[in-house]
Amino acid sequence: MLTQIASLIEALNSDEEPWQISLAVVFAAFVGLMPTMALHSVILIFIVLLLNINFSVFTIFVALFAIASYVLDPLFNSIGLMLLNNASLEGLWTAMYNTTFWRLIHFNNSIIMGSFFTSLILSLPLFFISQWAVKNYRDHILARLNGMGLVKMIKASKVYTLYSKVKGGN
Repeated sequence: MLTQIASLIEALNSDEEPWQISLAVVFAAFVGLMPTMALHSVILIFIVLLLNINFSVFTIFVALFAIASYVLDPLFNSIGLMLLNNASLEGLWTAMYNTTFWRLIHFNNSIIMGSFFTSLILSLPLFFISQWAVKNYRDHILARLNGMGLVKMIKASKVYTLYSKVKGGN
């Protein structure tokens, strides 16, 4: 757990663009809110690995969203049932069910449909909120931390210099 927290702090302090960290949070929502490891989750993990998205942030937020998923499953079930029982969408659901790909995704499961729909709705707000949070952290909190005497003293120490060389920093 401490390793994951250190990885998150390292990602926040890195030179990665805020959008890269924000995309990790959005993809983590899609994977973490699912009740099972569905096919679309495997596809998203593959995309995260292909793109230059921070995998540490992704895995931390998958775990956080998975915990939230247990609490939100009744809500996801209600949303999924509402969508799947909507008479105007019946033709779409029938056409999708007749395609192998969509059956593999298990879109006809009410909790999977509800969690996917919720993730889709939350994706833009999550992206912009997490991007704002990263920028705010870097502009205000990190600047204050780096200005503290204790941090300056630690960074000036020989132990920190050695650690930076071993870690690959400057």
